Amino acid sequence: MSILLEKSNIISDLYDTLYKWSGGLRGGLAIATIVVGAIIGAISGVVAAGVIGLGLIALHQLLKYNYQEKLSLGSVMAGGTLGQLIPLSLNMVIYGVITGVSVMSLFSGGLSVCIFLSILFLLYILICTFLNKEIAPALSKDKRATWAEKFYL
Repeated sequence: MSILLEKSNIISDLYDTLYKWSGGLRGGLAIATIVVGAIIGAISGVVAAGVIGLGLIALHQLLKYNYQEKLSLGSVMAGGTLGQLIPLSLNMVIYGVITGVSVMSLFSGGLSVCIFLSILFLLYILICTFLNKEIAPALSKDKRATWAEKFYL
């Protein structure tokens, strides 16, 4: 599915839109990558699918917009591994069945930890890009989308 999205240029258009929407927010695409990783993790429930999918989808786009390689790879890996904590995680189901622990309680614990980690990842990206402006350049003011352009279909 990730290859299909990447080859059809849907992802390129999506990241172009996200880049214009985030405008002056440094690290906006890295933040979007974390959020997309959480969504992919919730859909697949498998870490490998999240990491590989984000690697195909997001990594090229982040590097295209001159994001530093370390930040790009870190956001792909951090977002991709969130799938292990988000319900319906395959690991939680297997662990719950083998140990006799309630799968529902594992899911509720995993969801709260995932939300906490996502917030920490987002804060880390915001702090790093605030302190070092070169790792995630902002869009110049003349190229930013106006409010009318953001909501124009």
